[in-house]
Amino acid sequence: MKNVINNDKLNFNFFHLPIPHYPTCYNSKTQKIENSYPNYYENVFLVDKTLGWLKETLTKKNLWDSSIIIVTSNHWLRTEKGFVDQYIEEETNEFKACIEKRKAPYVPMLIKMPNQNSKKEINKEINSLIIHDLVLDIMKKKIKTADDVLKKINDS
Repeated sequence: MKNVINNDKLNFNFFHLPIPHYPTCYNSKTQKIENSYPNYYENVFLVDKTLGWLKETLTKKNLWDSSIIIVTSNHWLRTEKGFVDQYIEEETNEFKACIEKRKAPYVPMLIKMPNQNSKKEINKEINSLIIHDLVLDIMKKKIKTADDVLKKINDS
């Protein structure tokens, strides 16, 4: 990822970060990916650290304001019976309470458009497959602002 971000000849980048993904987990103490029971909060820490590095790097290169950033997931944290139990040995009550509150397998989707400096929210369920059409419309310059993104998603 660092080599791609630092290559000034590239202007469209796609990154697949397969971490966190069972059975591995980020350990903030060692700053390594380990084959140990996953700690949900450690994985959130890794995502935060990675996004922070990306923003800092693009800001230093004067590219943050002109960049489009889309962050999402290909699936939610799997919680099928037995799947989580075989990995989660600690924090079980807190973790299970969090999972029980979920009504559906939601995944995050964050979009930052060029020169966007305020938060916009969508308070409805959307199909993450809309990203395909969204990216195509961005590349065709049909979508240029955060408001255009909201309209596209709300109209879908």
